[in-house]
Amino acid sequence: MVRVLAGDFGGTRSRVALFESDGSGQPRLAQQTIYPAHDFAGVGDVVARFLAEQEATDVAAACLGVAGAVDRNRVRLTNLGWDVDGDALSTRLGFRLELVNDLVATALGMPALAPGDLRALNPAAEQAHGNAVLLGAGTGLGVALLVWSDGTMIPVPSEGGHAELAARNDEEWALRRFLSSRFGGRVSAERVVSGQGIKNIYDFLVAQGGQPTPEVATAVATGDAPRAISEAGLAGSCGVCARALDLFASLFGSFAGDLALTGGAHGGVYLAGGVATKLAEKLADGTFLRAFVDKGRLGPFVERVPVHILLREDAGIWGAARRAAELAARR
Repeated sequence: MVRVLAGDFGGTRSRVALFESDGSGQPRLAQQTIYPAHDFAGVGDVVARFLAEQEATDVAAACLGVAGAVDRNRVRLTNLGWDVDGDALSTRLGFRLELVNDLVATALGMPALAPGDLRALNPAAEQAHGNAVLLGAGTGLGVALLVWSDGTMIPVPSEGGHAELAARNDEEWALRRFLSSRFGGRVSAERVVSGQGIKNIYDFLVAQGGQPTPEVATAVATGDAPRAISEAGLAGSCGVCARALDLFASLFGSFAGDLALTGGAHGGVYLAGGVATKLAEKLADGTFLRAFVDKGRLGPFVERVPVHILLREDAGIWGAARRAAELAARR
């Protein structure tokens, strides 16, 4: 039995855990801690703090899922600006350490999910042998392609969340122009399909003359803006917030449908991340699915693509643990 370290580093929270592995099957969770990302200067500081708190001196290997494009075991976390050199961190900590994209880690953790951890949005029948797509809507927007090959699903990292936003009607073109002036010209899908995207959509609607309630306006100005907008929108207590969630769900559905076409996703589209799980009720009201299947001549294709929400936010840590156990077994 060995102990391995797993991490899931997004734009807001850093989740770190110790697992025990006997080299077969899914590792067993021993200890887990979630830290606010902005309390730290980098990934290494988070990991060092966790190891010190747990007095863990016998870690065999580690895998960290990180929200960014990993290249030669190095990454810059897109929404935090942290630079991480996995090899240098491995030398500092004294055990083998591998960085993987956070959506790859989530994909690797999906086998640990129970049937109740998924919520179906499209009742289409799944095909056992087919590619799939995984989207992670949180602080930012992550994407991974799941390629079916030789009887298994291989997660392929992607920076698809930074693809250009496709506007479909006059309102979305106006939104795109608004965001273009804010972000220096280019507008990616992440600017609207994410936690920060909810705030961007809200700002656009207010600039267009929308009047939020005084309570929402104060909460947005002084606190967690995406949360305040989402809660008021779900409750129906603020018309601007409700409209913001309508636009968010529709834009999310359209982008997910585009990725279903791009990935040939007969095996399904999976929605992960804190924003997707917290807005599951909104995503299930039909707004998302109408935009998802609205693909013109290819509508019949996407109508047959299953869509599920991953209701658990910790799939990434289980996937990272699985990979860390594989690294430990190779020592």
